[in-house]
Amino acid sequence: EMYAESELADYVGNLKTAIQLADVNKGYPVEMDLTKLCPSLKDVQASYERLKELIFIDSGKDFAVQDISWFSSLEGTKWLTCVSQCLKVACDAAKHLENHTVIIKEPDSRHYCCLISSLVQILLDRHFRTRLGFQSLIQREWVAMGYPFQREGCLVQDSSKSNTEYIPLFLLFLDCVWQLTQQYPSGFAFSETYLVTLWDSVHMGIFETFLFDCCHQRSRYHIDARWQQRLFLPSTWDWNVQFSDDDQSFFNNPLYVMKTNPDVNEALNKAKYLQSSLRSKIPTQELYSYELQNLEGSNLCIDGTKSLKGYRLTPLTGAACMKLWTQCYLRWQTPAQIIGGGNPSQYLQQCVMVEEILCLLHKIEALKKNSAKSANSLARTRSDLVFSMALDTPRTTELLANTYLSSSFPFSSVQRLSREEKSVFTPISLFLEHSTIDYDYSNDDD
Repeated sequence: EMYAESELADYVGNLKTAIQLADVNKGYPVEMDLTKLCPSLKDVQASYERLKELIFIDSGKDFAVQDISWFSSLEGTKWLTCVSQCLKVACDAAKHLENHTVIIKEPDSRHYCCLISSLVQILLDRHFRTRLGFQSLIQREWVAMGYPFQREGCLVQDSSKSNTEYIPLFLLFLDCVWQLTQQYPSGFAFSETYLVTLWDSVHMGIFETFLFDCCHQRSRYHIDARWQQRLFLPSTWDWNVQFSDDDQSFFNNPLYVMKTNPDVNEALNKAKYLQSSLRSKIPTQELYSYELQNLEGSNLCIDGTKSLKGYRLTPLTGAACMKLWTQCYLRWQTPAQIIGGGNPSQYLQQCVMVEEILCLLHKIEALKKNSAKSANSLARTRSDLVFSMALDTPRTTELLANTYLSSSFPFSSVQRLSREEKSVFTPISLFLEHSTIDYDYSNDDD
C-alpha cells in the first residue's frame, strides 16, 4: 500500500509539472483538496435527514408546533451551511482560474469533483446558464464522470442498506444553482420550476440518464436489453415524453428573455433613457440625437453590463445570504402555501410583461409600414413563455372563479375549500388552462 501511495504521489507530481510546462504564464497550478474544503458526505447526509424532519409534516398541528421555532430549527439542520460552503469553494476556484490552473481532487473524484467543477463552469461561462448548456454540463460532469446515482439515490431496494446511506449531493448542487438564480434573476435561461422538475426526474426510475452508477453499467444494460427484450428507457432530456409544449413553457425565465432578446432589450433601454431624461428635462432634439447615435445597435443590457460576453458571476456565499428553496421543499405543505402570491405570482406577471412588450413592438413595426395588411404579414416574435402566442393562433383561457394561484404553483393548486375538503392537486397543463392570471392577446388590434 505504501508503494502504491508513493507511485500515486509521483504521478501527481509529474502531472503538476506537465501542467506547468503546458502554460508557463500561469505558473505552478493551484491544488484544492475538496475533502478538506467541502463538508463531509456524512455531514451532508445528517443535514438532509434533519431537513426532512423539519419540512415533512404530517398534520396542521405538527406544522404549528414546528412554526414556533422554524428559524432556529432550520439553522440547526446545517443544510444552508453546506450550500454556502460549496458555493464558496466554487467561487474560490473560479477566482484562481483567472491567473492559475486549478486542480481539484478527492479520493474517488465522483462526488465533490462533479459538484464543484459544474458550479465553476456555470460561474464562468454563460452558455451553461442556458437549458441546453446546463443539460450538457450535467451529462458530462455527472453522468459521464460516473456519479453513482443508483447507489447513493437508493433507486434499487436493498435490505442490507438503510435510508441513511442516501447522499443528496445532486440535490445540493441544484440548490446551489437555485441560490445563484436568486442572486442573478436575469442570468439564467431556465426557471426554478425547471430545477425542481429535474430533481423529480432523478427519482422516477424510468429515465436511463440517472438510473446507473457509471457508463459501463449503462452500456451493459443496453447490451443485455437486446437479448432480454427489456423496455426502452428514454432520456431525461427528452422533455416531450413528460410534458406538453405548454408545460415546458414554465421552464423558461422571462427576465432572461428580456435581457437577451435584442428587440426587447433595445426597447427597454430606450424607455429607461427617456424616463431619466424627462426627469432632467433634456431638450427633445438631444433625445432624438442620443437615440440615433447610441441606442441603435447598442449592446447594453438591462442590468448595466455592456455585453453578455465574458459575464462572470461573483455571488455572495455567506450563510446569511442563503435562502430556503421553498418551491422544492415546501410545495406539498398546504399551510405553508401563499394563496395568490409568492414567486409564481411575480413569474407569471413577468411573462405577461414580456408578451406586452413584444406586442407593442409588433404594433410599432406595423405603424412603420403604414399598412394594416402588412401588419398581418409581419411575424410577431415569440417568447416561448407561458402566455406566448403566434399571431394567427390566439390562446383562449377559461377562467374559473374558485381557482387561486398559490406559492407552490405549478406543482399544486389551492382551490376555495370547505372545511370537509382538502387541497386539490392538478397537472401543470390543467392549472394553466384554469389560471386566474390571464392576458388575452386575441383582443389586440393586430
